[in-house]
Amino acid sequence: MLIDVLRRVSAAERFVRQGRWPVQGD
Repeated sequence: MLIDVLRRVSAAERFVRQGRWPVQGD
C-alpha cells in the first residue's frame, strides 16, 4: 500500500539524516 511506502521512505530519511546511511551524490 502507499502508506507502507511512505513509512519506509520516512524511516530511510531518518537513517540518512542521522548519518547511518551513506548518501549518494554527496
